[in-house]
Amino acid sequence: MAEAVHGRIVQVIGPVVDIQFPPGQLPEIYDAVEIPRNGEGKLVLEVQQHLGGDWVRCLAMDSTDGLQRGMEAVGTGAPIMVPVGEATLGRLLNVLGEPIDRRGPVETEERRPIHQAPPSFEEQSTSTEVFETGLKVIDLVAPFCECNMVPDDTVIPRGGPLGFQASVTNNTDLTGCVYFATKVRIPVSTATMKLGRPIINASSEWGAAV
Repeated sequence: MAEAVHGRIVQVIGPVVDIQFPPGQLPEIYDAVEIPRNGEGKLVLEVQQHLGGDWVRCLAMDSTDGLQRGMEAVGTGAPIMVPVGEATLGRLLNVLGEPIDRRGPVETEERRPIHQAPPSFEEQSTSTEVFETGLKVIDLVAPFCECNMVPDDTVIPRGGPLGFQASVTNNTDLTGCVYFATKVRIPVSTATMKLGRPIINASSEWGAAV
């Protein structure tokens, strides 16, 4: 792991934050940058682009409300790491790998960067298989298939991105959505419940970091 380096915020545009670091000490692309918040923990960003002039462009993993030019930012010298393995099955995690299901910390020592290299051709299967989601309305009425070919409307790439958005009208539907995440071995990234109008949104890249 590289040594931490300190910089300063020079521009904030919504979730995009530009940070200036000392000459020759720019963090690498996909490295995590942390901005301390007074008594409110820290905001984690990910480096997306080197702009020149010792500036880097970062994407915030949470709200940028309250950020100001001149605030200190710390390049961690490492990418965002999330827990992986059997201990993550059935858990609700945010994009930083932090549990949000009030079930305590994820008991695993293995952590991996959120960006992973694709599998080699030798590790990939050439067959097309039914992708079981665990949701009856999908598996029975409009089943998905997975393969290593270019996907169409009903075929998803094996190990590629998968996202869904569903309106939840009762506890059974909510349980089905959570079961779906567990079935395909991915964490639900976001779950929001509103009184009188419960909604769950989930978006994950299964197989990328599991």
